[in-house]
Amino acid sequence: MLGRDGVVRRPVRPSRGPLARRTYPTDRSSRPKTSPRRTKAAVADTIAALRRQRLTGKHIAKATGVSEATVSRVLARAGLSRLKDLEPAEPVRRYEREHPR
Repeated sequence: MLGRDGVVRRPVRPSRGPLARRTYPTDRSSRPKTSPRRTKAAVADTIAALRRQRLTGKHIAKATGVSEATVSRVLARAGLSRLKDLEPAEPVRRYEREHPR
């Protein structure tokens, strides 16, 4: 359809037909539904148990036969990536006086 100024005027979206009824997803998760190559639970448990014995990532990788990167990912997922995460935090020592000076 040609307009007065010689420009074809078309709607941005079709107002009728199958394309008009199509619903467009607004927000979808990009997380995959499955992870077929994820580290097996038994190996992850072994890695976590070795970490609780305070072994380093290199030693754990050597003992379990997986790469250091895999050990790092499993430890991060378990919340054991830093050695200080193995022990509970020390309570804060506060000193109080009965009467201020």
